[in-house]
Amino acid sequence: MYAGTYQCAGSNDTLVISVDANPGLLVTQFLINGTDAAKGFLAMGDQIRLTPSGLVSKGGARIGLRSVLTRKPIPEGAFYPRLYALKKKLDPYGLFYAPTAVGSEDWYVTDQI
Repeated sequence: MYAGTYQCAGSNDTLVISVDANPGLLVTQFLINGTDAAKGFLAMGDQIRLTPSGLVSKGGARIGLRSVLTRKPIPEGAFYPRLYALKKKLDPYGLFYAPTAVGSEDWYVTDQI
């Protein structure tokens, strides 16, 4: 219903919206004065989605949408070997630790206060 290409009269502004299996509407192109405002964000595989804000005009002719910027899901553990190798290179003695950080499997808790 809302998918399509939207252009502002008298300017070079364009918004291209499509529908996919995920919630909301997917923004596939966003030009402001002919400049691609979303190019860098979309090039990284991230998404700009529009979801209803709950705002509706009197009579219901117009609805308000909010933009949600989302990261493209990465397969679980896909980059872990590279991250672990980098951690070992930058922190060869394992000085920096966090319970859920890369390299945390090299540590174990022996006692808690």
